[in-house]
Amino acid sequence: MARIRCMAVFQGHSGLPEDRYINTWHFFTLGPYAGHVEDAVSCVSTFYENANTTAPIGEWLSPTLNRPWEIRAYDLSDPEPRVPDIFPRDLGTAVDTDGLPEELCGVLSFHGDPPITGRRRGRIFIGPLTDSAVFNSDIDTYSHLSSNFTVDLELAASAALDASQTSDAGWSIRSTVPTENFVTVVGGWVDNAIDIQRRRGAAATLRDVWPP
Repeated sequence: MARIRCMAVFQGHSGLPEDRYINTWHFFTLGPYAGHVEDAVSCVSTFYENANTTAPIGEWLSPTLNRPWEIRAYDLSDPEPRVPDIFPRDLGTAVDTDGLPEELCGVLSFHGDPPITGRRRGRIFIGPLTDSAVFNSDIDTYSHLSSNFTVDLELAASAALDASQTSDAGWSIRSTVPTENFVTVVGGWVDNAIDIQRRRGAAATLRDVWPP
């Protein structure tokens, strides 16, 4: 039996640890970690690199990110501090040369079989994003995620779920209450609302004091 954590790590141009954007995935398998970690990694890479979309999710990510990225896989049975297995990947060229503010992102929500309680659902914040991922407001509407982007999120998540279901490493939701347990992901949803993750914002580089 193996409990696997995969962290998709995207690096901002500064190269500093605090300028990293991380999505965390969990997997559960009755087999050994060594025999199934690549199945888990394949599921994660399928989500970001799936070609059966308008553009892979990785290409919707901001051009301010370094294009090389990595998946860090951990065997949760190992004692802390755990040493990850690292799988280098590449995002490909961003669909737009303009990036949105780092705090703005889309949300991929997922859940297990009913009852869909708080410990049987999860989410991943996708970003920072390119400008094309958002439909900007005008006199007739409000700002929201573009339909091309949200449809691509749905397709990429479905492809990742398919990859998980055809392997022995099941995409799961991990809870530690009342004890550690894993719920198999069966579906989810994508809203077109723009989410804000303030902790992802860049630090100020200039402060003007008033009055002068």
